[in-house]
Amino acid sequence: MSDTAFWGCGVESVRRDSVLVQHAVRTHGTTAWCGASVQPVMIGNWHLPFVPTGSASCQECTERWEQAAKTSRKTAVKGP
Repeated sequence: MSDTAFWGCGVESVRRDSVLVQHAVRTHGTTAWCGASVQPVMIGNWHLPFVPTGSASCQECTERWEQAAKTSRKTAVKGP
């Protein structure tokens, strides 16, 4: 399973240009992939997934997500 599968959505308490920026954060974590301090977005026990293509997605989290996805695809193609 790729590293990207373990990341959900988190938001900062501060808005940027009146928009809540979406970050990639581990379930029950408070530090995003980019290092920002965030709150995970939870609905009951379900953690909303991080969507790197969203218009309000953190650029650094998106870049790290894309790199992890590329690495995962290369590994899947090569196999064990």
